[in-house]
Amino acid sequence: DVESARYILGSLRYERELNERFSLFIEEGLESDKFAGYYLRHNNDIGGKYNIYKVESFYWFVEAGYRYVNEKLNNDSHIYKNSLRAYTETEKKWTETVSTKYFLEYLPNFKESKDYQINTELSVSAALSTMFSIKTAYLLRYDHLPAPGTSTKTDTLLTTALVAKF
Repeated sequence: DVESARYILGSLRYERELNERFSLFIEEGLESDKFAGYYLRHNNDIGGKYNIYKVESFYWFVEAGYRYVNEKLNNDSHIYKNSLRAYTETEKKWTETVSTKYFLEYLPNFKESKDYQINTELSVSAALSTMFSIKTAYLLRYDHLPAPGTSTKTDTLLTTALVAKF
């Protein structure tokens, strides 16, 4: 009956490809993690994506943009942040059914230089069918200036998920 973790994340993204290498995106995301000190976090992103390398078995891209954050803390106060978002992702398909993916995200606050976040994840996926796959991932989230009352700056998450692609 002891709760030690509860992290919820969801987002919607619209991406418009301008050419083979470059696209623009907007994204709205919601997060909740009471152990990180916030009850609800709204992330509003806008930016560009550049494909560095893309073939059938391997891709690598980078994104850069702006993030506006509205955070409702556990103590019912609000924090509003303006941040830069720098992101890179790569995926290697080893066989028709097995692939690995890695991403790194850096989010520095424009106003407070000590307030930044780093998120990184390594995952392995195995296809079960043309629509479903199983994914195991290890996520590390670092917040250099966490919410007041939060005891740690680093959070890790090991997940296994059933992924559906439509």
